[in-house]
Amino acid sequence: MTDPTTPEASPPLFKPPAPGHEEPTPSILAAGSDAASAVRPDPEAPASPPGPEPAPAVVPAAATATVVPPRTRWAAIVWGLFLAALAAVALWILADGDRRDAVTVWVAGMGTPTAVAVALLAIGVLLLVAGLAGLLRRTQRRRGTS
Repeated sequence: MTDPTTPEASPPLFKPPAPGHEEPTPSILAAGSDAASAVRPDPEAPASPPGPEPAPAVVPAAATATVVPPRTRWAAIVWGLFLAALAAVALWILADGDRRDAVTVWVAGMGTPTAVAVALLAIGVLLLVAGLAGLLRRTQRRRGTS
């Protein structure tokens, strides 16, 4: 039995071409040439058996249609602006100790009718933002830009 680590047992990593054998060199084709897209057959590949011709490539209808730009996601824009404004107000309040204390005193001193009114106002603001996003989307659909 031969040792697998000996050079005789392992094939060479590179086998030089046989003398007199030359690799075909690719020709440089012109940029506008129709031959640039042609496929040259491999001379060493076996010939394909005779048979029916392959069906021509079918171009999908989507490839011939006009390109439609992507639609604008109005809900993301409107809600993003709303949440950014909400975060800015929260940071403005939290950045100063006096403002923070004033908001704490105001919330602690609220009565039940005032708390209900503030909650209804907050729900109304959320519905307003959602309605604005829906209105912008509806306008976009009517214009046909999808």
